[in-house]
Amino acid sequence: MEEKKVYKSRFFSYMKKIIPFSVFILLTGILIITSNFSGRSPQVDSITPKVGAPGSELIIKGKYFGRERKGGKVSISGVCPATGSYKEWTDNTIRLVIPEDINSGLLKVITRNGESSKIVLFANKKEIPVPLLGPLKPGEAYISSIKPNKGPVGTLITINGMNFQSERNDSKVYFAWISGDINQNHKENIYTTSIPAAFSDYDYEFWSEYQVKVRVPDGASSGNIYIATDKGISNAVFFEVQEPAGQKRISNKKIYQVYYWVKVKVLEAQHENSLHLWIPGIMETPYQQEVTRISSEPGEPEENVNGILRFTFNNLLQDESEQVKLRFIFKRYEVSTRINPHNIRDYYNSGAALYKVYTRANSLMPVSDIKMITLAREITGKERNPYLNAQHIYNYVLNTLTPVDSTDISETDLLNIIGLQKPQADAYIYSLLFCTLTRSAGIPARPVAGYLVCSDLLSHEHYWAEFYIENFGWVPVDPYLGDGKKYSNLKIPGNFRSYYFGNLDNNRITFTRGIINLQGISNEGRTVRKRRCASFQSIFEESSGELTSYSTYWSSVGIIGFY
Repeated sequence: MEEKKVYKSRFFSYMKKIIPFSVFILLTGILIITSNFSGRSPQVDSITPKVGAPGSELIIKGKYFGRERKGGKVSISGVCPATGSYKEWTDNTIRLVIPEDINSGLLKVITRNGESSKIVLFANKKEIPVPLLGPLKPGEAYISSIKPNKGPVGTLITINGMNFQSERNDSKVYFAWISGDINQNHKENIYTTSIPAAFSDYDYEFWSEYQVKVRVPDGASSGNIYIATDKGISNAVFFEVQEPAGQKRISNKKIYQVYYWVKVKVLEAQHENSLHLWIPGIMETPYQQEVTRISSEPGEPEENVNGILRFTFNNLLQDESEQVKLRFIFKRYEVSTRINPHNIRDYYNSGAALYKVYTRANSLMPVSDIKMITLAREITGKERNPYLNAQHIYNYVLNTLTPVDSTDISETDLLNIIGLQKPQADAYIYSLLFCTLTRSAGIPARPVAGYLVCSDLLSHEHYWAEFYIENFGWVPVDPYLGDGKKYSNLKIPGNFRSYYFGNLDNNRITFTRGIINLQGISNEGRTVRKRRCASFQSIFEESSGELTSYSTYWSSVGIIGFY
């Protein structure tokens, strides 16, 4: 009995010691969990109003702002309001007075745990143009109204006014374009803060003197719309780009300066001959901006067809050598997407030109072949969501092919490749197989050609792809890098498989998106088409007359530098 009392006494004494320690451990664990939870980057869900006047109140809703401000700040177009502007700061609400010196632009919340990543745009009401009663200068384009005044990418807008010119020719409709770089200057000219509606996406549907019908282009942001003709730039009208399907962020700018050339050696020729070279230029895209041709030797091109430059040499002599050398400077951005598949329509406007062009078969993509159609159906099953189906096809391509250099592949025919077990493929085949299967599944897609640029300034010919989602735009995909192919001195993310479905780095140069169909100059001309030449185009060279034999050398892109 005595022993039981002693044992009981010792037990209670032990518990008195261990309980406080256990409580301490428990509280420490809770503190660590709480610390980790509160250490998350801020998340902005909405702002009210989206268009506000200086002196009025702006309310920001979201998460993880912190219970107190403690050095936190809001940035609008790279400018942070003064401390006195903040009226409330809680973990999910920020209330502030809009200062006088704020421009329209990207809004971010920044705390010690990071900055918000969602693209949220604020428009200063003072910067929204007031409709004019007519053009500022005689003959200059004037916009009197647009309808609708808001909508997602792909929305057909009717622009009414005057002096638009009876035919489009080189005239363009410009939409606001805002990168995710916080220091973008939104008071520059429209050519550095806007993007034109894209001819390659069939955005233009109608053009007359008094009316233009155009679709909101891929990459457009809320902001001012202009019409630019050879008579000048029109007044501005505000348009709000909505994002029901998700967001596309363009950030992390790099500036490249590059050069490349084509050399010609005449082997056998007599007078009365000509040689035409179609050389791809650096393509202007939402991710590749402010492209400038610094120099063009021996002179300016004869014409520019969708970014393909044509140079002509006449009456070449035997043993003569000629060379075309081009130099460009441009800005390249990284692109990332956040898509909510539940908000994506499971059908397309099949009557639209974009849909018809980018779902059809061609010489490189046997889209309508029964083997491809059957395989696409097997991969997608009963799924109707185009985004998820594209993801299924992406995974199939990665699981089926083995990435190797182009010099190591033995089979290049897509119909034969899909019947092999783990066939070897280069970037060219990866991109074409993805696009072929995606088109066979009824999803618009196109291959993209250009170069990868490594940190040692070496460039590699490369191919990737993109597919189109209604109310969102083009989604970038790089199946080759997504399958783990590595280049020396090219940094790729650790999660490369998931990253390269929907995102794209800024270590690349785009020459062509889709296949550029070119027309020969002469009915008697002898045309040359090159494969794996970093450009999807129907003609590269055309000789005619008494140019019997010649050779050409097409260089890789040389990188002068980037920063």
